[in-house]
Amino acid sequence: MAAAYPPRAREVIDVTSDAWMPASGGAVAPSRQRSREYEVRVLTIPATSSRNEVRRLLTEEAEVGRWELIRTRVYAGGHRKVWLRRPIIRVSSTL
Repeated sequence: MAAAYPPRAREVIDVTSDAWMPASGGAVAPSRQRSREYEVRVLTIPATSSRNEVRRLLTEEAEVGRWELIRTRVYAGGHRKVWLRRPIIRVSSTL
């Protein structure tokens, strides 16, 4: 099986949920499709950054830009790669 790689920077991904199963364990309700698109951002953080600096950066991105953390990788050299995502909100015209 091939390894799944994270999306590239600023790529839009589509996430669709599976069929809904009631908690009672009865028959499966008709499939409800809820599609969400996400904007993905990849940050590369140098090894010279401290944990507090990285934490401060990610907190600011989450609070101001409404980004949420998907994945964090720390590489052998000490540099980090962080994947963030946020939902794309489409506004429909009311005219």
